Amino acid sequence: MQKIITSTIILSFFFAIDAYSQQNSDIWKTLTKIGWKKEFNEYVGTEMEMPLFSEEVKALNGEEVIIEGFVLPLDLSQGDYLILSMFPYASCFFCGNAGPETVMEVYMKEPKPYAADEKVTFKGKLKLNYDDAMHLVYMLQDAEPIKVE
Repeated sequence: MQKIITSTIILSFFFAIDAYSQQNSDIWKTLTKIGWKKEFNEYVGTEMEMPLFSEEVKALNGEEVIIEGFVLPLDLSQGDYLILSMFPYASCFFCGNAGPETVMEVYMKEPKPYAADEKVTFKGKLKLNYDDAMHLVYMLQDAEPIKVE
């Protein structure tokens, strides 16, 4: 009986790791399912590309997600706000060929500074940005680190 319980615990652990890995790779893939439309933005005073979220992405709005990415450097950050990228700094949206759907703002539950390109996994509530030109398309609120590499 003891061996069965131990085996069950070990198998559960491996299934949990596999589910975690699957969710992380799928979440960025899901977040790239986005289109764009041109709209005039009064605040900026010009036409801008605004997001058209797929139904799959809309379903994640307000949900707790786990996501792994690379920290982009921000001089203004006190550790309570950062940018997370699907790709390392040299390949990110701001510096490489990736799109704006591959980065997100992260609002930390508790401030903690990170180094540029540090690979971190966060858990938090995903918020979709439909129309605020002063923010990125995705925001992770009440974020907590669960793994730092």
